[in-house]
Amino acid sequence: MQHRKIQDMKITPPKQTSGDYDTTANCPNMHQVCVCVGKRRSGKSTAVINLIEQMGYDYSIVVSPTMKSNKELMSRLNVLHNFEDPDDLSVVDQIKAIVQAEADALEKYREDLKIYNRIMNAMKDGAFLPDDELLLFFQDGDFKKPEHKWQGRQCKVACIYDDCMGSMLYSKPRKLNALSTYSRHVGQMKEGGAIGLSLYFLVQSFKAQSGGLNKVIRNQCTSMIIFKTKDQKEQADLADSCAGEISADTFQKVYEEAIGEGTNHEFLFVDLHRKPSRSRDASVRLHQVLRSSMVGLPGACLQVIAYDGGKLDVPKHAPYACKISQTNLDIDKTSSSIDTKLHDGNKEGLIIIWEKEEDAAKFLASEHIPVETSETFFIVEPIASLNFKVSGKQLSSAKAALSIYGKWKEPNTTFAEAIKGMPEEKQTEIGEMFGNVPGIIVKVFRGSYNAERNLVGGLYLFEDAVKCEEYLQGPVWMNGSNEALWEPATCEITKFLVE
Repeated sequence: MQHRKIQDMKITPPKQTSGDYDTTANCPNMHQVCVCVGKRRSGKSTAVINLIEQMGYDYSIVVSPTMKSNKELMSRLNVLHNFEDPDDLSVVDQIKAIVQAEADALEKYREDLKIYNRIMNAMKDGAFLPDDELLLFFQDGDFKKPEHKWQGRQCKVACIYDDCMGSMLYSKPRKLNALSTYSRHVGQMKEGGAIGLSLYFLVQSFKAQSGGLNKVIRNQCTSMIIFKTKDQKEQADLADSCAGEISADTFQKVYEEAIGEGTNHEFLFVDLHRKPSRSRDASVRLHQVLRSSMVGLPGACLQVIAYDGGKLDVPKHAPYACKISQTNLDIDKTSSSIDTKLHDGNKEGLIIIWEKEEDAAKFLASEHIPVETSETFFIVEPIASLNFKVSGKQLSSAKAALSIYGKWKEPNTTFAEAIKGMPEEKQTEIGEMFGNVPGIIVKVFRGSYNAERNLVGGLYLFEDAVKCEEYLQGPVWMNGSNEALWEPATCEITKFLVE
């Protein structure tokens, strides 16, 4: 076969594409056409709602006859529109109208803002303005700047189709098929571009004789969430849908590795339109992040490891892990050598969250890490997950860590017992207090497995290093440290940068 380069036929792509938004490193591209497949009670709704939370949509539209029965889950999303009758074929047109209204409102706001700024500048210059222009923004005795629900930016919208199999939307899918092909172009704007719409289809069968997802929607799929299925034909269909990316044998191996027996709501996430900068391993990583976030924090065991030179890779099979390096605090605080070994000569380390204590022990053994350069803690729940949920942030966005702990001072009860023994309203109060600390992602309340060392305290993850030190000067720490749970003169505070 001969190859020849044709002159003067250069293809110039557009600088922007419709409906594209930035997402965090572990999340797929936006907008999505995501198909979630699993038998009933497999965890489809939980997985998709967690993904939507992680993606950062502004609000959701739900098409489902069973939304009210899923009220607790759905209340975590900002659901602004709910359609309970999937037999109503006008639903698709109504959804398109909702998104188009967002585009129209944004364009009107931007146009009004231009006029407002022109009027304000003219008034400053003493220029003459007709009364009709002056009255455009004059309300209650003053000039009011135009306002927009989403502060002048394009909003991000997700649409969920749940429990719709057998409905007219799937049985007569012409409009739904069309929407799936151009969903990222919905809500077009005169200036170019579009608001776009992500579609999430939750189904119990990948294919159906009638009333299920047809080939058009399956072919438009950008990602899949696959739960355990015992149907070999369905497994083959799922593998066939990924045949352009990987072989059937590779799919089966990855499927079995991710899901196993499927006894704890495990699933496989397949990203068919992955980001150019993301490796194929990232899809497995997202599977871990989402699966673990179904129960709050992604594990029950926290590990801090120090190492002196050399190289220690971040374990990919851990629900969360990051490299850290010690940095100086610019605040004069009490410090001793109680616990962390990240002192002179030990400037690097890892923070890892494991699902079980034995996972942490296996990692230490496999990497031949000396026990004296590591410390393993249990995560005290539910208060750790409470403040994580309140913050609404993602572990992957951590850029700095703060480690504060000392020796537990109460001889008649353990740290975990003291926390769990609190009234529920007190736990909620503490969770909200820490979850609302500026810049915080989570405070992991922790206790030591080592009874002799008996260390307690918190590992804080922050969005940036500045917020760490601001916290130590803020009211939550200044007031709380006076009522510390540890013995006097044993408190250690260490700041790390997260790579």
